[in-house]
Amino acid sequence: MSYREATPSNRAVEVVQYRPMGGVGGVALVGFIFAACLFMLFQSLTYARSARLECEREGAHACVLVREYGPFTTRRTFPLDGIRSVDVRAHSSKSSTTYSVDFTLSDGTREQLSRSGKRPRAELDRAVIADFLEGRAASPSTMPLDEPSPLAALAMAAFALGIGAVSLLLFGSARLDFDLDRGTIRYTRHRLPLRPLRRTLRAEDVVRARLTARPGSKGSTIFGVSLDLRGGEELPLVPGGGGNESRPTTAVEHINAVLARMRE
Repeated sequence: MSYREATPSNRAVEVVQYRPMGGVGGVALVGFIFAACLFMLFQSLTYARSARLECEREGAHACVLVREYGPFTTRRTFPLDGIRSVDVRAHSSKSSTTYSVDFTLSDGTREQLSRSGKRPRAELDRAVIADFLEGRAASPSTMPLDEPSPLAALAMAAFALGIGAVSLLLFGSARLDFDLDRGTIRYTRHRLPLRPLRRTLRAEDVVRARLTARPGSKGSTIFGVSLDLRGGEELPLVPGGGGNESRPTTAVEHINAVLARMRE
């Protein structure tokens, strides 16, 4: 007895993929955002740590900067004859000015000892350290500099991780699979780090694809692609969009051309 292998029937399927941003531009922007997030995470560690200065004129003849990050501890040793002065340094931003205590070393470099904060605390720390360096304080001497601030560290770390997670949405993309034989459209939106969003539409329920535009920051325009559905519903392919008009325009033309073929 002979058997004839069944030949599967291949349905006509056309795929339209849409990504608001180009690969190079998207990677560059996300890389910049990730770098900012890493910087904020590092800053959160400065709020989680405690710091003290342990100085001794006899024996070691040095000051040791001890920083504790929970179970981890770092030490930095400064020989006394290598310390030129102890100073208060201002750190200015758009909204405020903070102050820290710094060592100026004999080679001209500066080492920040304390976390930036209010000026009275910085002036007090500078005076205590200067008393030791000028021989007015006992040796050995331990001088507290920073106390841990867990809530501030947690808030900044959560903010940094939140921005990092949201930046992944810039890699969002949409895919439309047009089944020309069945007259259906399978919509898939990839939205890292979340699971893909899927929806199946009937061709007769999709009126058209449309280019959308909305104001962006600093006078820019954000372009996107939406599907107009019967009943007045609007389905954005990818929330948000990009500043390049040519990419969504090409996607709109492609989608409308396929829709026209499905209705023939």
